Amino acid sequence: MIAVAIVSIGLVMILQGFVSSLNAVKISEGTLTACMIADSRMAYAQLESENNPEFMRAESSEAFVSENLEFSWEFIPEIIDMPEAGDINEELFSVTSVLNWKDGKRKGDIKIETLFRQKKEAAGF
Repeated sequence: MIAVAIVSIGLVMILQGFVSSLNAVKISEGTLTACMIADSRMAYAQLESENNPEFMRAESSEAFVSENLEFSWEFIPEIIDMPEAGDINEELFSVTSVLNWKDGKRKGDIKIETLFRQKKEAAGF
């Protein structure tokens, strides 16, 4: 009788471990999807800034659904004043990109901060 109780307790613990593993896989799947989307959005922003100089002059945001996850993306560029740079023919932008997502009751976010540079004549100077 004691042996059956010990085996049943062990079996319950093993099953709880499997359930926890499945929850971790679900969370990491959402995070992986969000990381890939954040990377592609930043690549898009970099290409757009090269092709459309005015893109870096304004903040932008977008909401969308992908793989049953709700996303919102914010792109916030700020020009960095570089008076010591002298006669450099480029502008430097501090870019903050935030990707938020919701998967049922779970929420997550990824914040990316980086620098973009842009030629001044491309920006209309």
